[in-house]
Amino acid sequence: MRIPIVIVALLGAALFLVSPLPALACSCVEQSLDEMRDRADYVFEGTVVGVAPNDDDIYATRAILRVDTVWKGPVISEVAVLGGEHSASCAMVFEEGQTLVVFASDNDDMSMMTTICDGTGMVQRSETVAAFGAGTSVPEGAPQHESITGGSAPVGEPDRAPWDDLRLGTLVVVAALLLVLRRVVIARRGGTP
Repeated sequence: MRIPIVIVALLGAALFLVSPLPALACSCVEQSLDEMRDRADYVFEGTVVGVAPNDDDIYATRAILRVDTVWKGPVISEVAVLGGEHSASCAMVFEEGQTLVVFASDNDDMSMMTTICDGTGMVQRSETVAAFGAGTSVPEGAPQHESITGGSAPVGEPDRAPWDDLRLGTLVVVAALLLVLRRVVIARRGGTP
């Protein structure tokens, strides 16, 4: 039995469309330290003490950082900063125990958010001290940021990836095309579908 070339082509297209999507690389506009500081609402050095999933399409993780030194913003002891799971999307991927300089902005839900394009994790402490001075050390008993004390940032299972719906839609379209093709082939052979 000869397999029509159209069926082979459709199956090949279906396999291509449902295969994993390629990773997109992050591309950031180069900024000076002064530009990074001016764009940020907060600039501080902190240590990640916990990371949890966040129910958000863009910011899939919520990291709790113990703040050690502040260069911009209030002197606070702990903050919640939204990050991501993959640096390819420019998201900041936080790891427990990591100490880094953070350039963050306010988010609508009383938490902070950051990306690697903001400068977070890309700038060393020594560069920051050289550019902005020693900063303010956080004293014992300093208050926590409202993202810790009263923020409403939801913590839960991350949503499905945005391309999951695309893959499902592609599968439905390919299945419909295969059914139509099956009917056409059967009709050409003189049979009934």
